[in-house]
Amino acid sequence: MQINLDSVDQTQFHVKIHEGEDKVLIVPRPDKHRWEDDELWFRSVVTDLAGNVLSRGLPKFMNLHERPEYHLEALDKAPVAYAHEKADGSLIIVSYPSGWETPYIRTRGSIGLGEFEAPVTAIIQRDHPQLLSPAFKDAAADTSALFEYTAPDNRIVVDYREDRLVYLGQIVHEDSNLGVPMVVNFPQHLLDMREKWGFNISHNLAEGEKVYALIKDVPNWDEAANSEGIVVTCRYSSGHSVMFKVKSQWYLMMHALRFQMTAKKLAMLLVLEHAQVYNFSKLQDYLYSKGYDFEIAEILETETHAFFARRGEAMETMMNLIHLLDKHPIADRGEYVRTVRALMVENGFPPWIFHYAMAAYDKNPQARRDFSLAIAAQVSVRQIQDWFSRRDELIDTLIKTPKQFEEEEE
Repeated sequence: MQINLDSVDQTQFHVKIHEGEDKVLIVPRPDKHRWEDDELWFRSVVTDLAGNVLSRGLPKFMNLHERPEYHLEALDKAPVAYAHEKADGSLIIVSYPSGWETPYIRTRGSIGLGEFEAPVTAIIQRDHPQLLSPAFKDAAADTSALFEYTAPDNRIVVDYREDRLVYLGQIVHEDSNLGVPMVVNFPQHLLDMREKWGFNISHNLAEGEKVYALIKDVPNWDEAANSEGIVVTCRYSSGHSVMFKVKSQWYLMMHALRFQMTAKKLAMLLVLEHAQVYNFSKLQDYLYSKGYDFEIAEILETETHAFFARRGEAMETMMNLIHLLDKHPIADRGEYVRTVRALMVENGFPPWIFHYAMAAYDKNPQARRDFSLAIAAQVSVRQIQDWFSRRDELIDTLIKTPKQFEEEEE
């Protein structure tokens, strides 16, 4: 297969030319989060300088609920459906380009193994020397075999006790279905690969109708399950297939904490960026633009909605008080105070409304903003004012891209 490299949209994808290696790596830009079907296979592709495909990674596949068609109620019952446990590690791609005598091995984000060179090479020599054999090269010609590398010192969230490669499936380089390349990961295929080549394989957890019950159960998995979740594959009689992932709430929470997006930091972010982030959809767009993924946004959804609900109620309370005050002619500050206190008793207003009323009387231009955000964030008005006084400094510490976290961990 040959790709016209000039046709790749470089506002959406990096096209990294490595002339010394005679390779071109195509990967999405960090802030890409909207995907068209004909872009899915650009999640990780390596070609030669002429655009001939040398290696293909897994196509982009979505989370449950990430698109309307991936909501459970929207999923047609596929004639073939199966679910495998999702390994929580790093994708290792073992490719056999046409005419090559040795396999081409890399990670999803680079043209080589990089920091994984030593551990992955050691595992292959120790456990899977067959990957280097002429027999496997012939059997896997013009394909990429997909593995997940998991190890105690390569921990993302799930705690693995040994280092190993887990076989996920195979993808054909010459697949004519450019929209959604088929990943060969049938349960029987995985069993055959284990039997013939001795691979560790991704566990098949359900097939057929049982898959849909499992999808509903996975979000409830807790720390005891020590699992990221599942990958579901649905294949239809039309030849169309979809893959999506379902993750446990425990995993999503731990994933969010890894990037230090705690409830307090979320509240601070929503306060400081309130002008542009005024609903959950805007928060998603904001986080995506910073390179965060769907999982981070999803785990924050409930608290985000609660934040905006509290702010909405606070704004309504303030407007109700001002409306009532407008009906009372007030001569001076003393009369204003007495009127506010009387209205609070008559209408059951919360205690904080008195302080807002006095700030409004003193014509504080930020009173409505500060009080509504304080109620939403469940902090004091003084805290809100302190945050705004240090806005630039705080934004820099709040929003670090995943790449920045990776650099700090290294």
